[in-house]
Amino acid sequence: LFFHGGGWITGSPDQFKWFAEKFAACGIVSALVEYRVHSRHGSLPDSAVEDAYNAYQWMYRHHAQFGVNTAHIALVGGSAGGHIAAAGALTFTSSITSNYEGTDTAPPFALGLLNPVLELTVAKKS
Repeated sequence: LFFHGGGWITGSPDQFKWFAEKFAACGIVSALVEYRVHSRHGSLPDSAVEDAYNAYQWMYRHHAQFGVNTAHIALVGGSAGGHIAAAGALTFTSSITSNYEGTDTAPPFALGLLNPVLELTVAKKS
């Protein structure tokens, strides 16, 4: 699953279209995830992580239709998408998701983090 960058404000799944096409040419199923961004939905980053979780669950439930091995689902993202992928690895199978229906998923098999946003604290001027 590919998650585009854009600072949670903008961006397009097409950012990783080239990668997805190259993987597909090698027989690797790829999906470009469109998640809520602030410029179009007025949303915050937590909504993007929720959308990513829903995409992961969807792929997990529909794996047979696409020939996906559920033990080998990877999360890949750049910038804000890297944050979403990393957050997904930490939350998709944890107690955080225990209130969601259908959480019988395995953790992501691998992460591809391309310049991910991992530090979210705000620096203060001294």
